[in-house]
Amino acid sequence: MKPLPKKSPAQRMFSGMAGSPLAVVGKPAPVAVAVLEPEPVPAPPAPTTPMPKPCGGCGQERCRYCHPEKQVQTANLSGRHTGKWAYKECGCLETESCIHTSSPENNTTTPDPTHKEIVARFGGIYLPGILQLSRVALTRLLNTPIGFRTEPDHTQPPQKIFKSPAETKTQLAEMTAELAPMKIRIEELKKLISETQDTILGLGKKVMERRRKDHPDDPLLHDENTREQLLNEEKNKLVTYNREKQEIETSRRSMWQKIGVLQHALDIWESTPANFELKPVMREVPIPFEEEFEPPDVKYQDGKFRYVDLPDAAPFDGFLLPGYEFGVAAYRELVEVYDVDNQTNNKKSGVWRRWMRFENEIIIQAYRRHLIEIPKWA
Repeated sequence: MKPLPKKSPAQRMFSGMAGSPLAVVGKPAPVAVAVLEPEPVPAPPAPTTPMPKPCGGCGQERCRYCHPEKQVQTANLSGRHTGKWAYKECGCLETESCIHTSSPENNTTTPDPTHKEIVARFGGIYLPGILQLSRVALTRLLNTPIGFRTEPDHTQPPQKIFKSPAETKTQLAEMTAELAPMKIRIEELKKLISETQDTILGLGKKVMERRRKDHPDDPLLHDENTREQLLNEEKNKLVTYNREKQEIETSRRSMWQKIGVLQHALDIWESTPANFELKPVMREVPIPFEEEFEPPDVKYQDGKFRYVDLPDAAPFDGFLLPGYEFGVAAYRELVEVYDVDNQTNNKKSGVWRRWMRFENEIIIQAYRRHLIEIPKWA
């Protein structure tokens, strides 16, 4: 059965409808036959270049690039993600292989601001008040570790640091190796001595007389001068062999004695005081921020202080407790004595008025060491 020819849209719209200009009155409307149009074949997907894994698949859960949801955890590292810092946070071994440093959009961050730039930015803003940090919190911030140093641990007994016995072992091995050829040479000399003694015995008068009787026609047996010459040569050989053998045996005995001394020294090496030093046990101790903190320079007069960059007409009205100089120790004592409620006092306080700059300096230097964050809106 052939399919019906395809109709125009107008014909398909009015075909079979009552009142249609195309309908034939009195005739049944033709049965519509559905014509299946071929489904379009989807085009093959265009080849796509696989995206490289972030940092080669660093696997660091706190990487703010690979895991933006963890950005809060790395807030103290913000502002450092250029070149030398990004690969440290992501876990890459080389900066050049880190996708976060190679892409231009990730290299737009600026380097850390200098101390002068930070002071110029915040001007007369009291930073502890903006950050809602009490003075007790500032003293705790000064306790924050910024590194470690190694120092002796006097709570533990000193440990023994032994000298290396390698030199003694080398001497022992060399002497032991020299004994083997000595032994071989002594055996050779014993054999030579025995052969020489037999030759001397064969050149003796009694032996020669018996040989002459047995071989009366041999002229060599009747040459007395030749016999005497050969006999003297063999005797000299015997003297030389015995002397060499005696020297080697003497050296060998002396070497055995030295070997015994060296072996005994190795056996008691760890119990000999000359072979070790007593050194204290070392431990790692955190370096608090306080030790690296640099307070502003001040001048003193009548137990009060004034910052050196102020004009000469400025009064010396910085409050100090008796016996203290301007610095962290004096600040801690003031917090202990006057900040009883652990709150940040207002600027009108006579005790804290000139210490505001010192407290701002704590925040600024802590910010430069990435110990604290100052919000961008500050």
